[in-house]
Amino acid sequence: TSPNLDRFAREGLVFDAAYASAPMTRPALSSLMTGRYAEEVGAAPGNMRRMPASVETLAERVRAAGIATAAVV
Repeated sequence: TSPNLDRFAREGLVFDAAYASAPMTRPALSSLMTGRYAEEVGAAPGNMRRMPASVETLAERVRAAGIATAAVV
């Protein structure tokens, strides 16, 4: 009754365990975008502090290499 979902399930991956670098969105995304722990870039604790502008992100490195970047939020 659901061929598209069945195909998606057959071709998908199953993760038995997954971990985030931080329990809140802002520090977790800061970690994801920099490859560093949120504490290292000043985005934790408490999800109240922003990551300092001096911390280089993956998008900034890619842009510096001449590749266009974009974000969809």
